[in-house]
This record gives sequence, C-alpha cells and structure tokens, in this order.
Amino acid sequence: MGIKIYGRDLKRIEEIGHSIEPMLAGVHGTRSVFAERTSGGYFLDFDLKRDRMARYGLSVDDAQAVISTAIGGDNVTTTIEGPERYPVNVRYLRDYRGNLDQLSRALVPAADGRQIPLAEIADIRVNTGPSMLRNENGMLCGYVYVDVSGRDLGGYVEEARRLVRDKIAVPPGYSIAWSGQYESMERVKQRLKLVVPLTLILIFLLIYLNTKSAAKTFLILLAVPFSAVGAIWLLYLLGYHMSIGTWVG
Repeated sequence: MGIKIYGRDLKRIEEIGHSIEPMLAGVHGTRSVFAERTSGGYFLDFDLKRDRMARYGLSVDDAQAVISTAIGGDNVTTTIEGPERYPVNVRYLRDYRGNLDQLSRALVPAADGRQIPLAEIADIRVNTGPSMLRNENGMLCGYVYVDVSGRDLGGYVEEARRLVRDKIAVPPGYSIAWSGQYESMERVKQRLKLVVPLTLILIFLLIYLNTKSAAKTFLILLAVPFSAVGAIWLLYLLGYHMSIGTWVG
C-alpha cells in the first residue's frame, strides 16, 4: 500500500511524508513504513558564460560536448562477441574528473586551434536537489510506502486515515491520496454498488416471469441470505481476511 502526497513544492511534500512516517509506525498492522526522500540528490552544475564563449568563437554545443564526454563519457563503438553486444565508452580518467579543480582544467578546442580551459567559460558548482521528479494529475507527487500485515487492508486504512487527518495539517494546495491495493479495492466497491443491485433486479425479474407471483418471488429471495451462511458469514465469524484474490481463488 502507498500514500501519495500531491503539491507544488517538493520540500514541503517531503516534510509531510516525514511527519506521516513515524505516525503510521504505531498503527496496528504496520510491518514497515518508509517516506520517500525526494530532495537528496547531488548535481554538478555548469553555468556557461556566453559572453566569454563568444569571445573565443565557441558555441554551447562545443562546451556541452566536452562536459558530456569528460564526465559521462561517449559511446564511440560497439564490440561484438557472438550474440553479445558491448558498448565502448570513452571518458576522462578519474584523476582528471575527480574534483571541481580538475574538471575546471578540461580543455575545450576553439575554432582557431586554441585549447580553452573550462573554468574560463563556465562556473562549476555542486548543488543539491531532487533525485527524481514524479508528476501526476499535473502536480508534483511524493510517496510513502507502507507494508501491512496481520489485519484487513480496509480497516487499516480507515484507522490510518483518521489518524493522519487528526494529526497532520495539510496546507492549502496539497492533498493526500491512499493508493496501492486499497485503491483497487475502492474501485471494486464502486463497481459492486452498481453491479449488485442490478443483479438482484434481474434475478427478481427472472423469478417473477417464471412464477407470475410477487409473493412467491419475495419468498424465494428471502432464502438468499441463508444460502450465504457457509460462503460468507461462517468465514466472517472465523476471522478470515477477505480480498479479491480470495474470491477468485
């Protein structure tokens, strides 16, 4: 099961997730709970100085090609060994890309043959930010993963939802949705609200067309709850956790 937190700011989404994590840990049936860390990534930013690049006759593509090859590498060819294919990636040795000072010395070839150090045309710095962005329904989204054991999922979600609603103040523009197996269960409930009455009406019509008597039809339908004693009520009294998978099985 999971909890989706929607909003506009990843930092705020992460704070809401961290508030929910210890709260759900105390709910009966929680085996584990983990709030996603959305802003724990480290990134190397190159801020290109276009005026200096123009002075040396360099384009953005020239600088980005050197940056991409130096750090990430470039697949120059592919080796073939029978049915296997292996790309050959070329990039700087770790001694030449291990820190900012070394990266700033990477050379960018200019049109006149000169080699321009990367520090001359770019500011290099390390920044933190989200390691991954999730977008659902036009809004940023963060997850809280919950593993439930030892109790029915519907009862667990009702208790957890009541606890979160009472203890967590969700700011305007943010919302919380319960997903996973619970989301599938809710969809089935909505379908059953339509399917079950429609089925009973069809059964009533078929019986009525056969008996031509409303009294006999109602009398036959009164036996339906008793026919479910072994299939439903006994399992309920024995404490079985019912699910879609149980009925299909």
